[in-house]
Amino acid sequence: MLPLRLLRRALQDFTTNPICSQGNLIRQLKSSSFVLRNSYSSNYYVDSPLSSVEIPNLTINNYILNNVEKWPEKTAMECGISGRKYTYSQLKTLSKNVALGLLNSGLQPGQVITIILPNMPEFIIAMIGALQAGLIVSTVNPLYNADEIRYQLLDSESSLVITYQQKINDVNEAINKIENNKLFPTVVINNPSDSLPQGTRSFRELLETRNNDETLLKGVKSDPDSTAFLLYSSGTTGLPKGVILSHRQIVSNCEQLSHPALKIAYETSETYQDVVMCILPLFHCYGLSVNSLSNLYCGTKLITLPKFEPESFLKLLKEVSSCTIAYFVPPLIQFLANNPSVTAENMKKLRSILNGAAAISVTDAHKLLSKKHMIINSGYGMTEAGPVITACRNTCVDLDTVGIPLSNSQLKIVDIETGETLDPSQPGEICCKGPQVMSGYYKNEEATAATLKDGWLHTGDVGYLNEERHLFIVDRMKELIKVKGFQVAPLELEETLRQHPGVSDVAVVGKPDSRYGEVPVAFIVPTPGKEPTEKELLSFIATKVAEYKQINSVIFMTSIPKNTTGKILRKTLKET
Repeated sequence: MLPLRLLRRALQDFTTNPICSQGNLIRQLKSSSFVLRNSYSSNYYVDSPLSSVEIPNLTINNYILNNVEKWPEKTAMECGISGRKYTYSQLKTLSKNVALGLLNSGLQPGQVITIILPNMPEFIIAMIGALQAGLIVSTVNPLYNADEIRYQLLDSESSLVITYQQKINDVNEAINKIENNKLFPTVVINNPSDSLPQGTRSFRELLETRNNDETLLKGVKSDPDSTAFLLYSSGTTGLPKGVILSHRQIVSNCEQLSHPALKIAYETSETYQDVVMCILPLFHCYGLSVNSLSNLYCGTKLITLPKFEPESFLKLLKEVSSCTIAYFVPPLIQFLANNPSVTAENMKKLRSILNGAAAISVTDAHKLLSKKHMIINSGYGMTEAGPVITACRNTCVDLDTVGIPLSNSQLKIVDIETGETLDPSQPGEICCKGPQVMSGYYKNEEATAATLKDGWLHTGDVGYLNEERHLFIVDRMKELIKVKGFQVAPLELEETLRQHPGVSDVAVVGKPDSRYGEVPVAFIVPTPGKEPTEKELLSFIATKVAEYKQINSVIFMTSIPKNTTGKILRKTLKET
């Protein structure tokens, strides 16, 4: 018999759905895996506790643009620095112009174009235009140097680059290093007064494309199963790998996040529009799909920031106090929590923060909540899952877990050593199956076979689930520290050390040791005015964790090296 608390949760999920009526409630209950199945199958597979969602048979561009007529004059994107903005009607028109311009240039559907841009409204216009033309979009971190750009252009077999004035020298250097270069002329987003280097063309030419003959677009096959994105994983081991994501996989993830129990944004109307700060890098799947595409589908207003700079970030936060939703990574939450100039007045309309990419500090989250009560939740995912695997309900503050499996998906936990499926309450590698999971790695069958096994995505992360199917992350498999044969999670030690008032930021890695195999070492950024000693911190941690988890030594730093999504660069620390 179904436990009463689970039935109550199921009913709550359905009755909070505004489209549920008394008649179709019964039909949804009948179709809900949550009501009709046990939490675990005989193989310990964990089903989502949420009702299924219907995945529309649409490409990403049609999925977004089909809704435009509901709110044509609402602002779609606005640059947080210049104030430059575009309505949804303009987004539809300009992205069509870009699609026609790209096809008129000689590009063919199925070819890859690479976008190397910081967050700006034109990034989204270029992306949707390219998808409308049937092209595949690959993205590059605008901080990359020429050699890193060259590697990705070669690996993705890109045919064209869209970049901006400040990056053109690196792009040209990368292209010049490519033998038998057959790339189309680079497209540059520039000011009208800027002169363009030889071999480039202005993005303005694409925006101003006037072609009444739209037969080129009509000839593009609208296939939801075709590849939409070729996004490169962070490459924590070896060179970055190109993750193949289809239109259907991205649309599936957007629909999964639109479940009434999870959906954050309110539907746009004549009198209301959510405002979303778009500071997460759009070249990353979290910023691209979750922060951008899922919100454009709802008609929200995106305010883009090209990068995090405390002064411009605070200015935007204070001046655009109408911001209602924020998608952040831990360093941003840490900044808001610990910066005395950030007040409740700055965040007066902010009702929800979704954290992703790395584990949130509960200590920092509580500091932020003491300034203003709001919903703060974490989600979990990776580029290979398009990207979200689990998310928290939109009605609660959940600082301990990363939520529940999304609709239409399953999780399982497997033994790290043997691969055997475990009772999901036991820690092991997290595996996911669902419509959002990638097709594979580009030109890398070996890596694909190692990561996708019988339809299950092996994440490389260690975690477990409780009886209510909430997922808890322990750590990355490759980052676990093995002391005397025991596995020590850096995340646990980091969160414990953050409780010390003298610790502003922290990272823990393993150091080889002849006696114990490895020992934990803590890298500490001290709190100004409260600088602790190494002895003080070693004594503090000794009272909090088991003997084999004790910190061996402490190294003080001015900052912890992290990537653009807030993940600690542990490899860099280990080299230190």
